[in-house]
Amino acid sequence: MDYREEYKKKLITVEEAVEKVKSNYEIIVGTAGAEAIGFLDHLHLVKDKVENVSVVTCLSQVPHKCFTDPSMKGHFHAKSIFFGPADRQAYKLGLCSYIPNHLHFAGRKRLDFKTPDIFVA
Repeated sequence: MDYREEYKKKLITVEEAVEKVKSNYEIIVGTAGAEAIGFLDHLHLVKDKVENVSVVTCLSQVPHKCFTDPSMKGHFHAKSIFFGPADRQAYKLGLCSYIPNHLHFAGRKRLDFKTPDIFVA
């Protein structure tokens, strides 16, 4: 089978992607410019279906509702390895924490610590 055909069969919408998130999942999103903005902008839509979802971020580009709306507490929590303005805003609301790290090894060391349930970039 042609790889393009196989690829097309695997494509899903952003709404379908966030529906795959389950309680207690750990999600890792791409760094800075590779951040999954569409995914994170829709993540709040599954709030009533999930609890205790951790999202490992690095230098978030925009303040997403899942980390800036106080009603998201207990549902979503960002764990950032590098704080930017959006992370600082979420931190003030108790929706984000900082993961101390050595940026050069951050990805590898995080995988040694815990395997994510979802990666999206």
